[in-house]
Amino acid sequence: MIDKTYIRNRRIRSAKIFADQLKTDPEQEQRQKKQECVLCYYTISIAGQGFTNYTCLGCKGVFSHSNTHVPALCFECARKSDLCVQCGAELEIQ
Repeated sequence: MIDKTYIRNRRIRSAKIFADQLKTDPEQEQRQKKQECVLCYYTISIAGQGFTNYTCLGCKGVFSHSNTHVPALCFECARKSDLCVQCGAELEIQ
């Protein structure tokens, strides 16, 4: 049986790393190129494989995405409005 203290310590360590990433934004340039806010960029997401159609919340266009974790906005709408492509929030939230 895996030691519960070990598991808890790993979760705490992961949470501290995540908090530090949100605070320092070490991959800011790559994140901005992907048009994602800090929370969406550094959060680990799980998606199914397979192309999935989605409707952009901005232009209402229908687009195809490479997995089931579809964005809220198309890249063009997100870039025009300086919003996160994944969640639609302001790109540079504090």
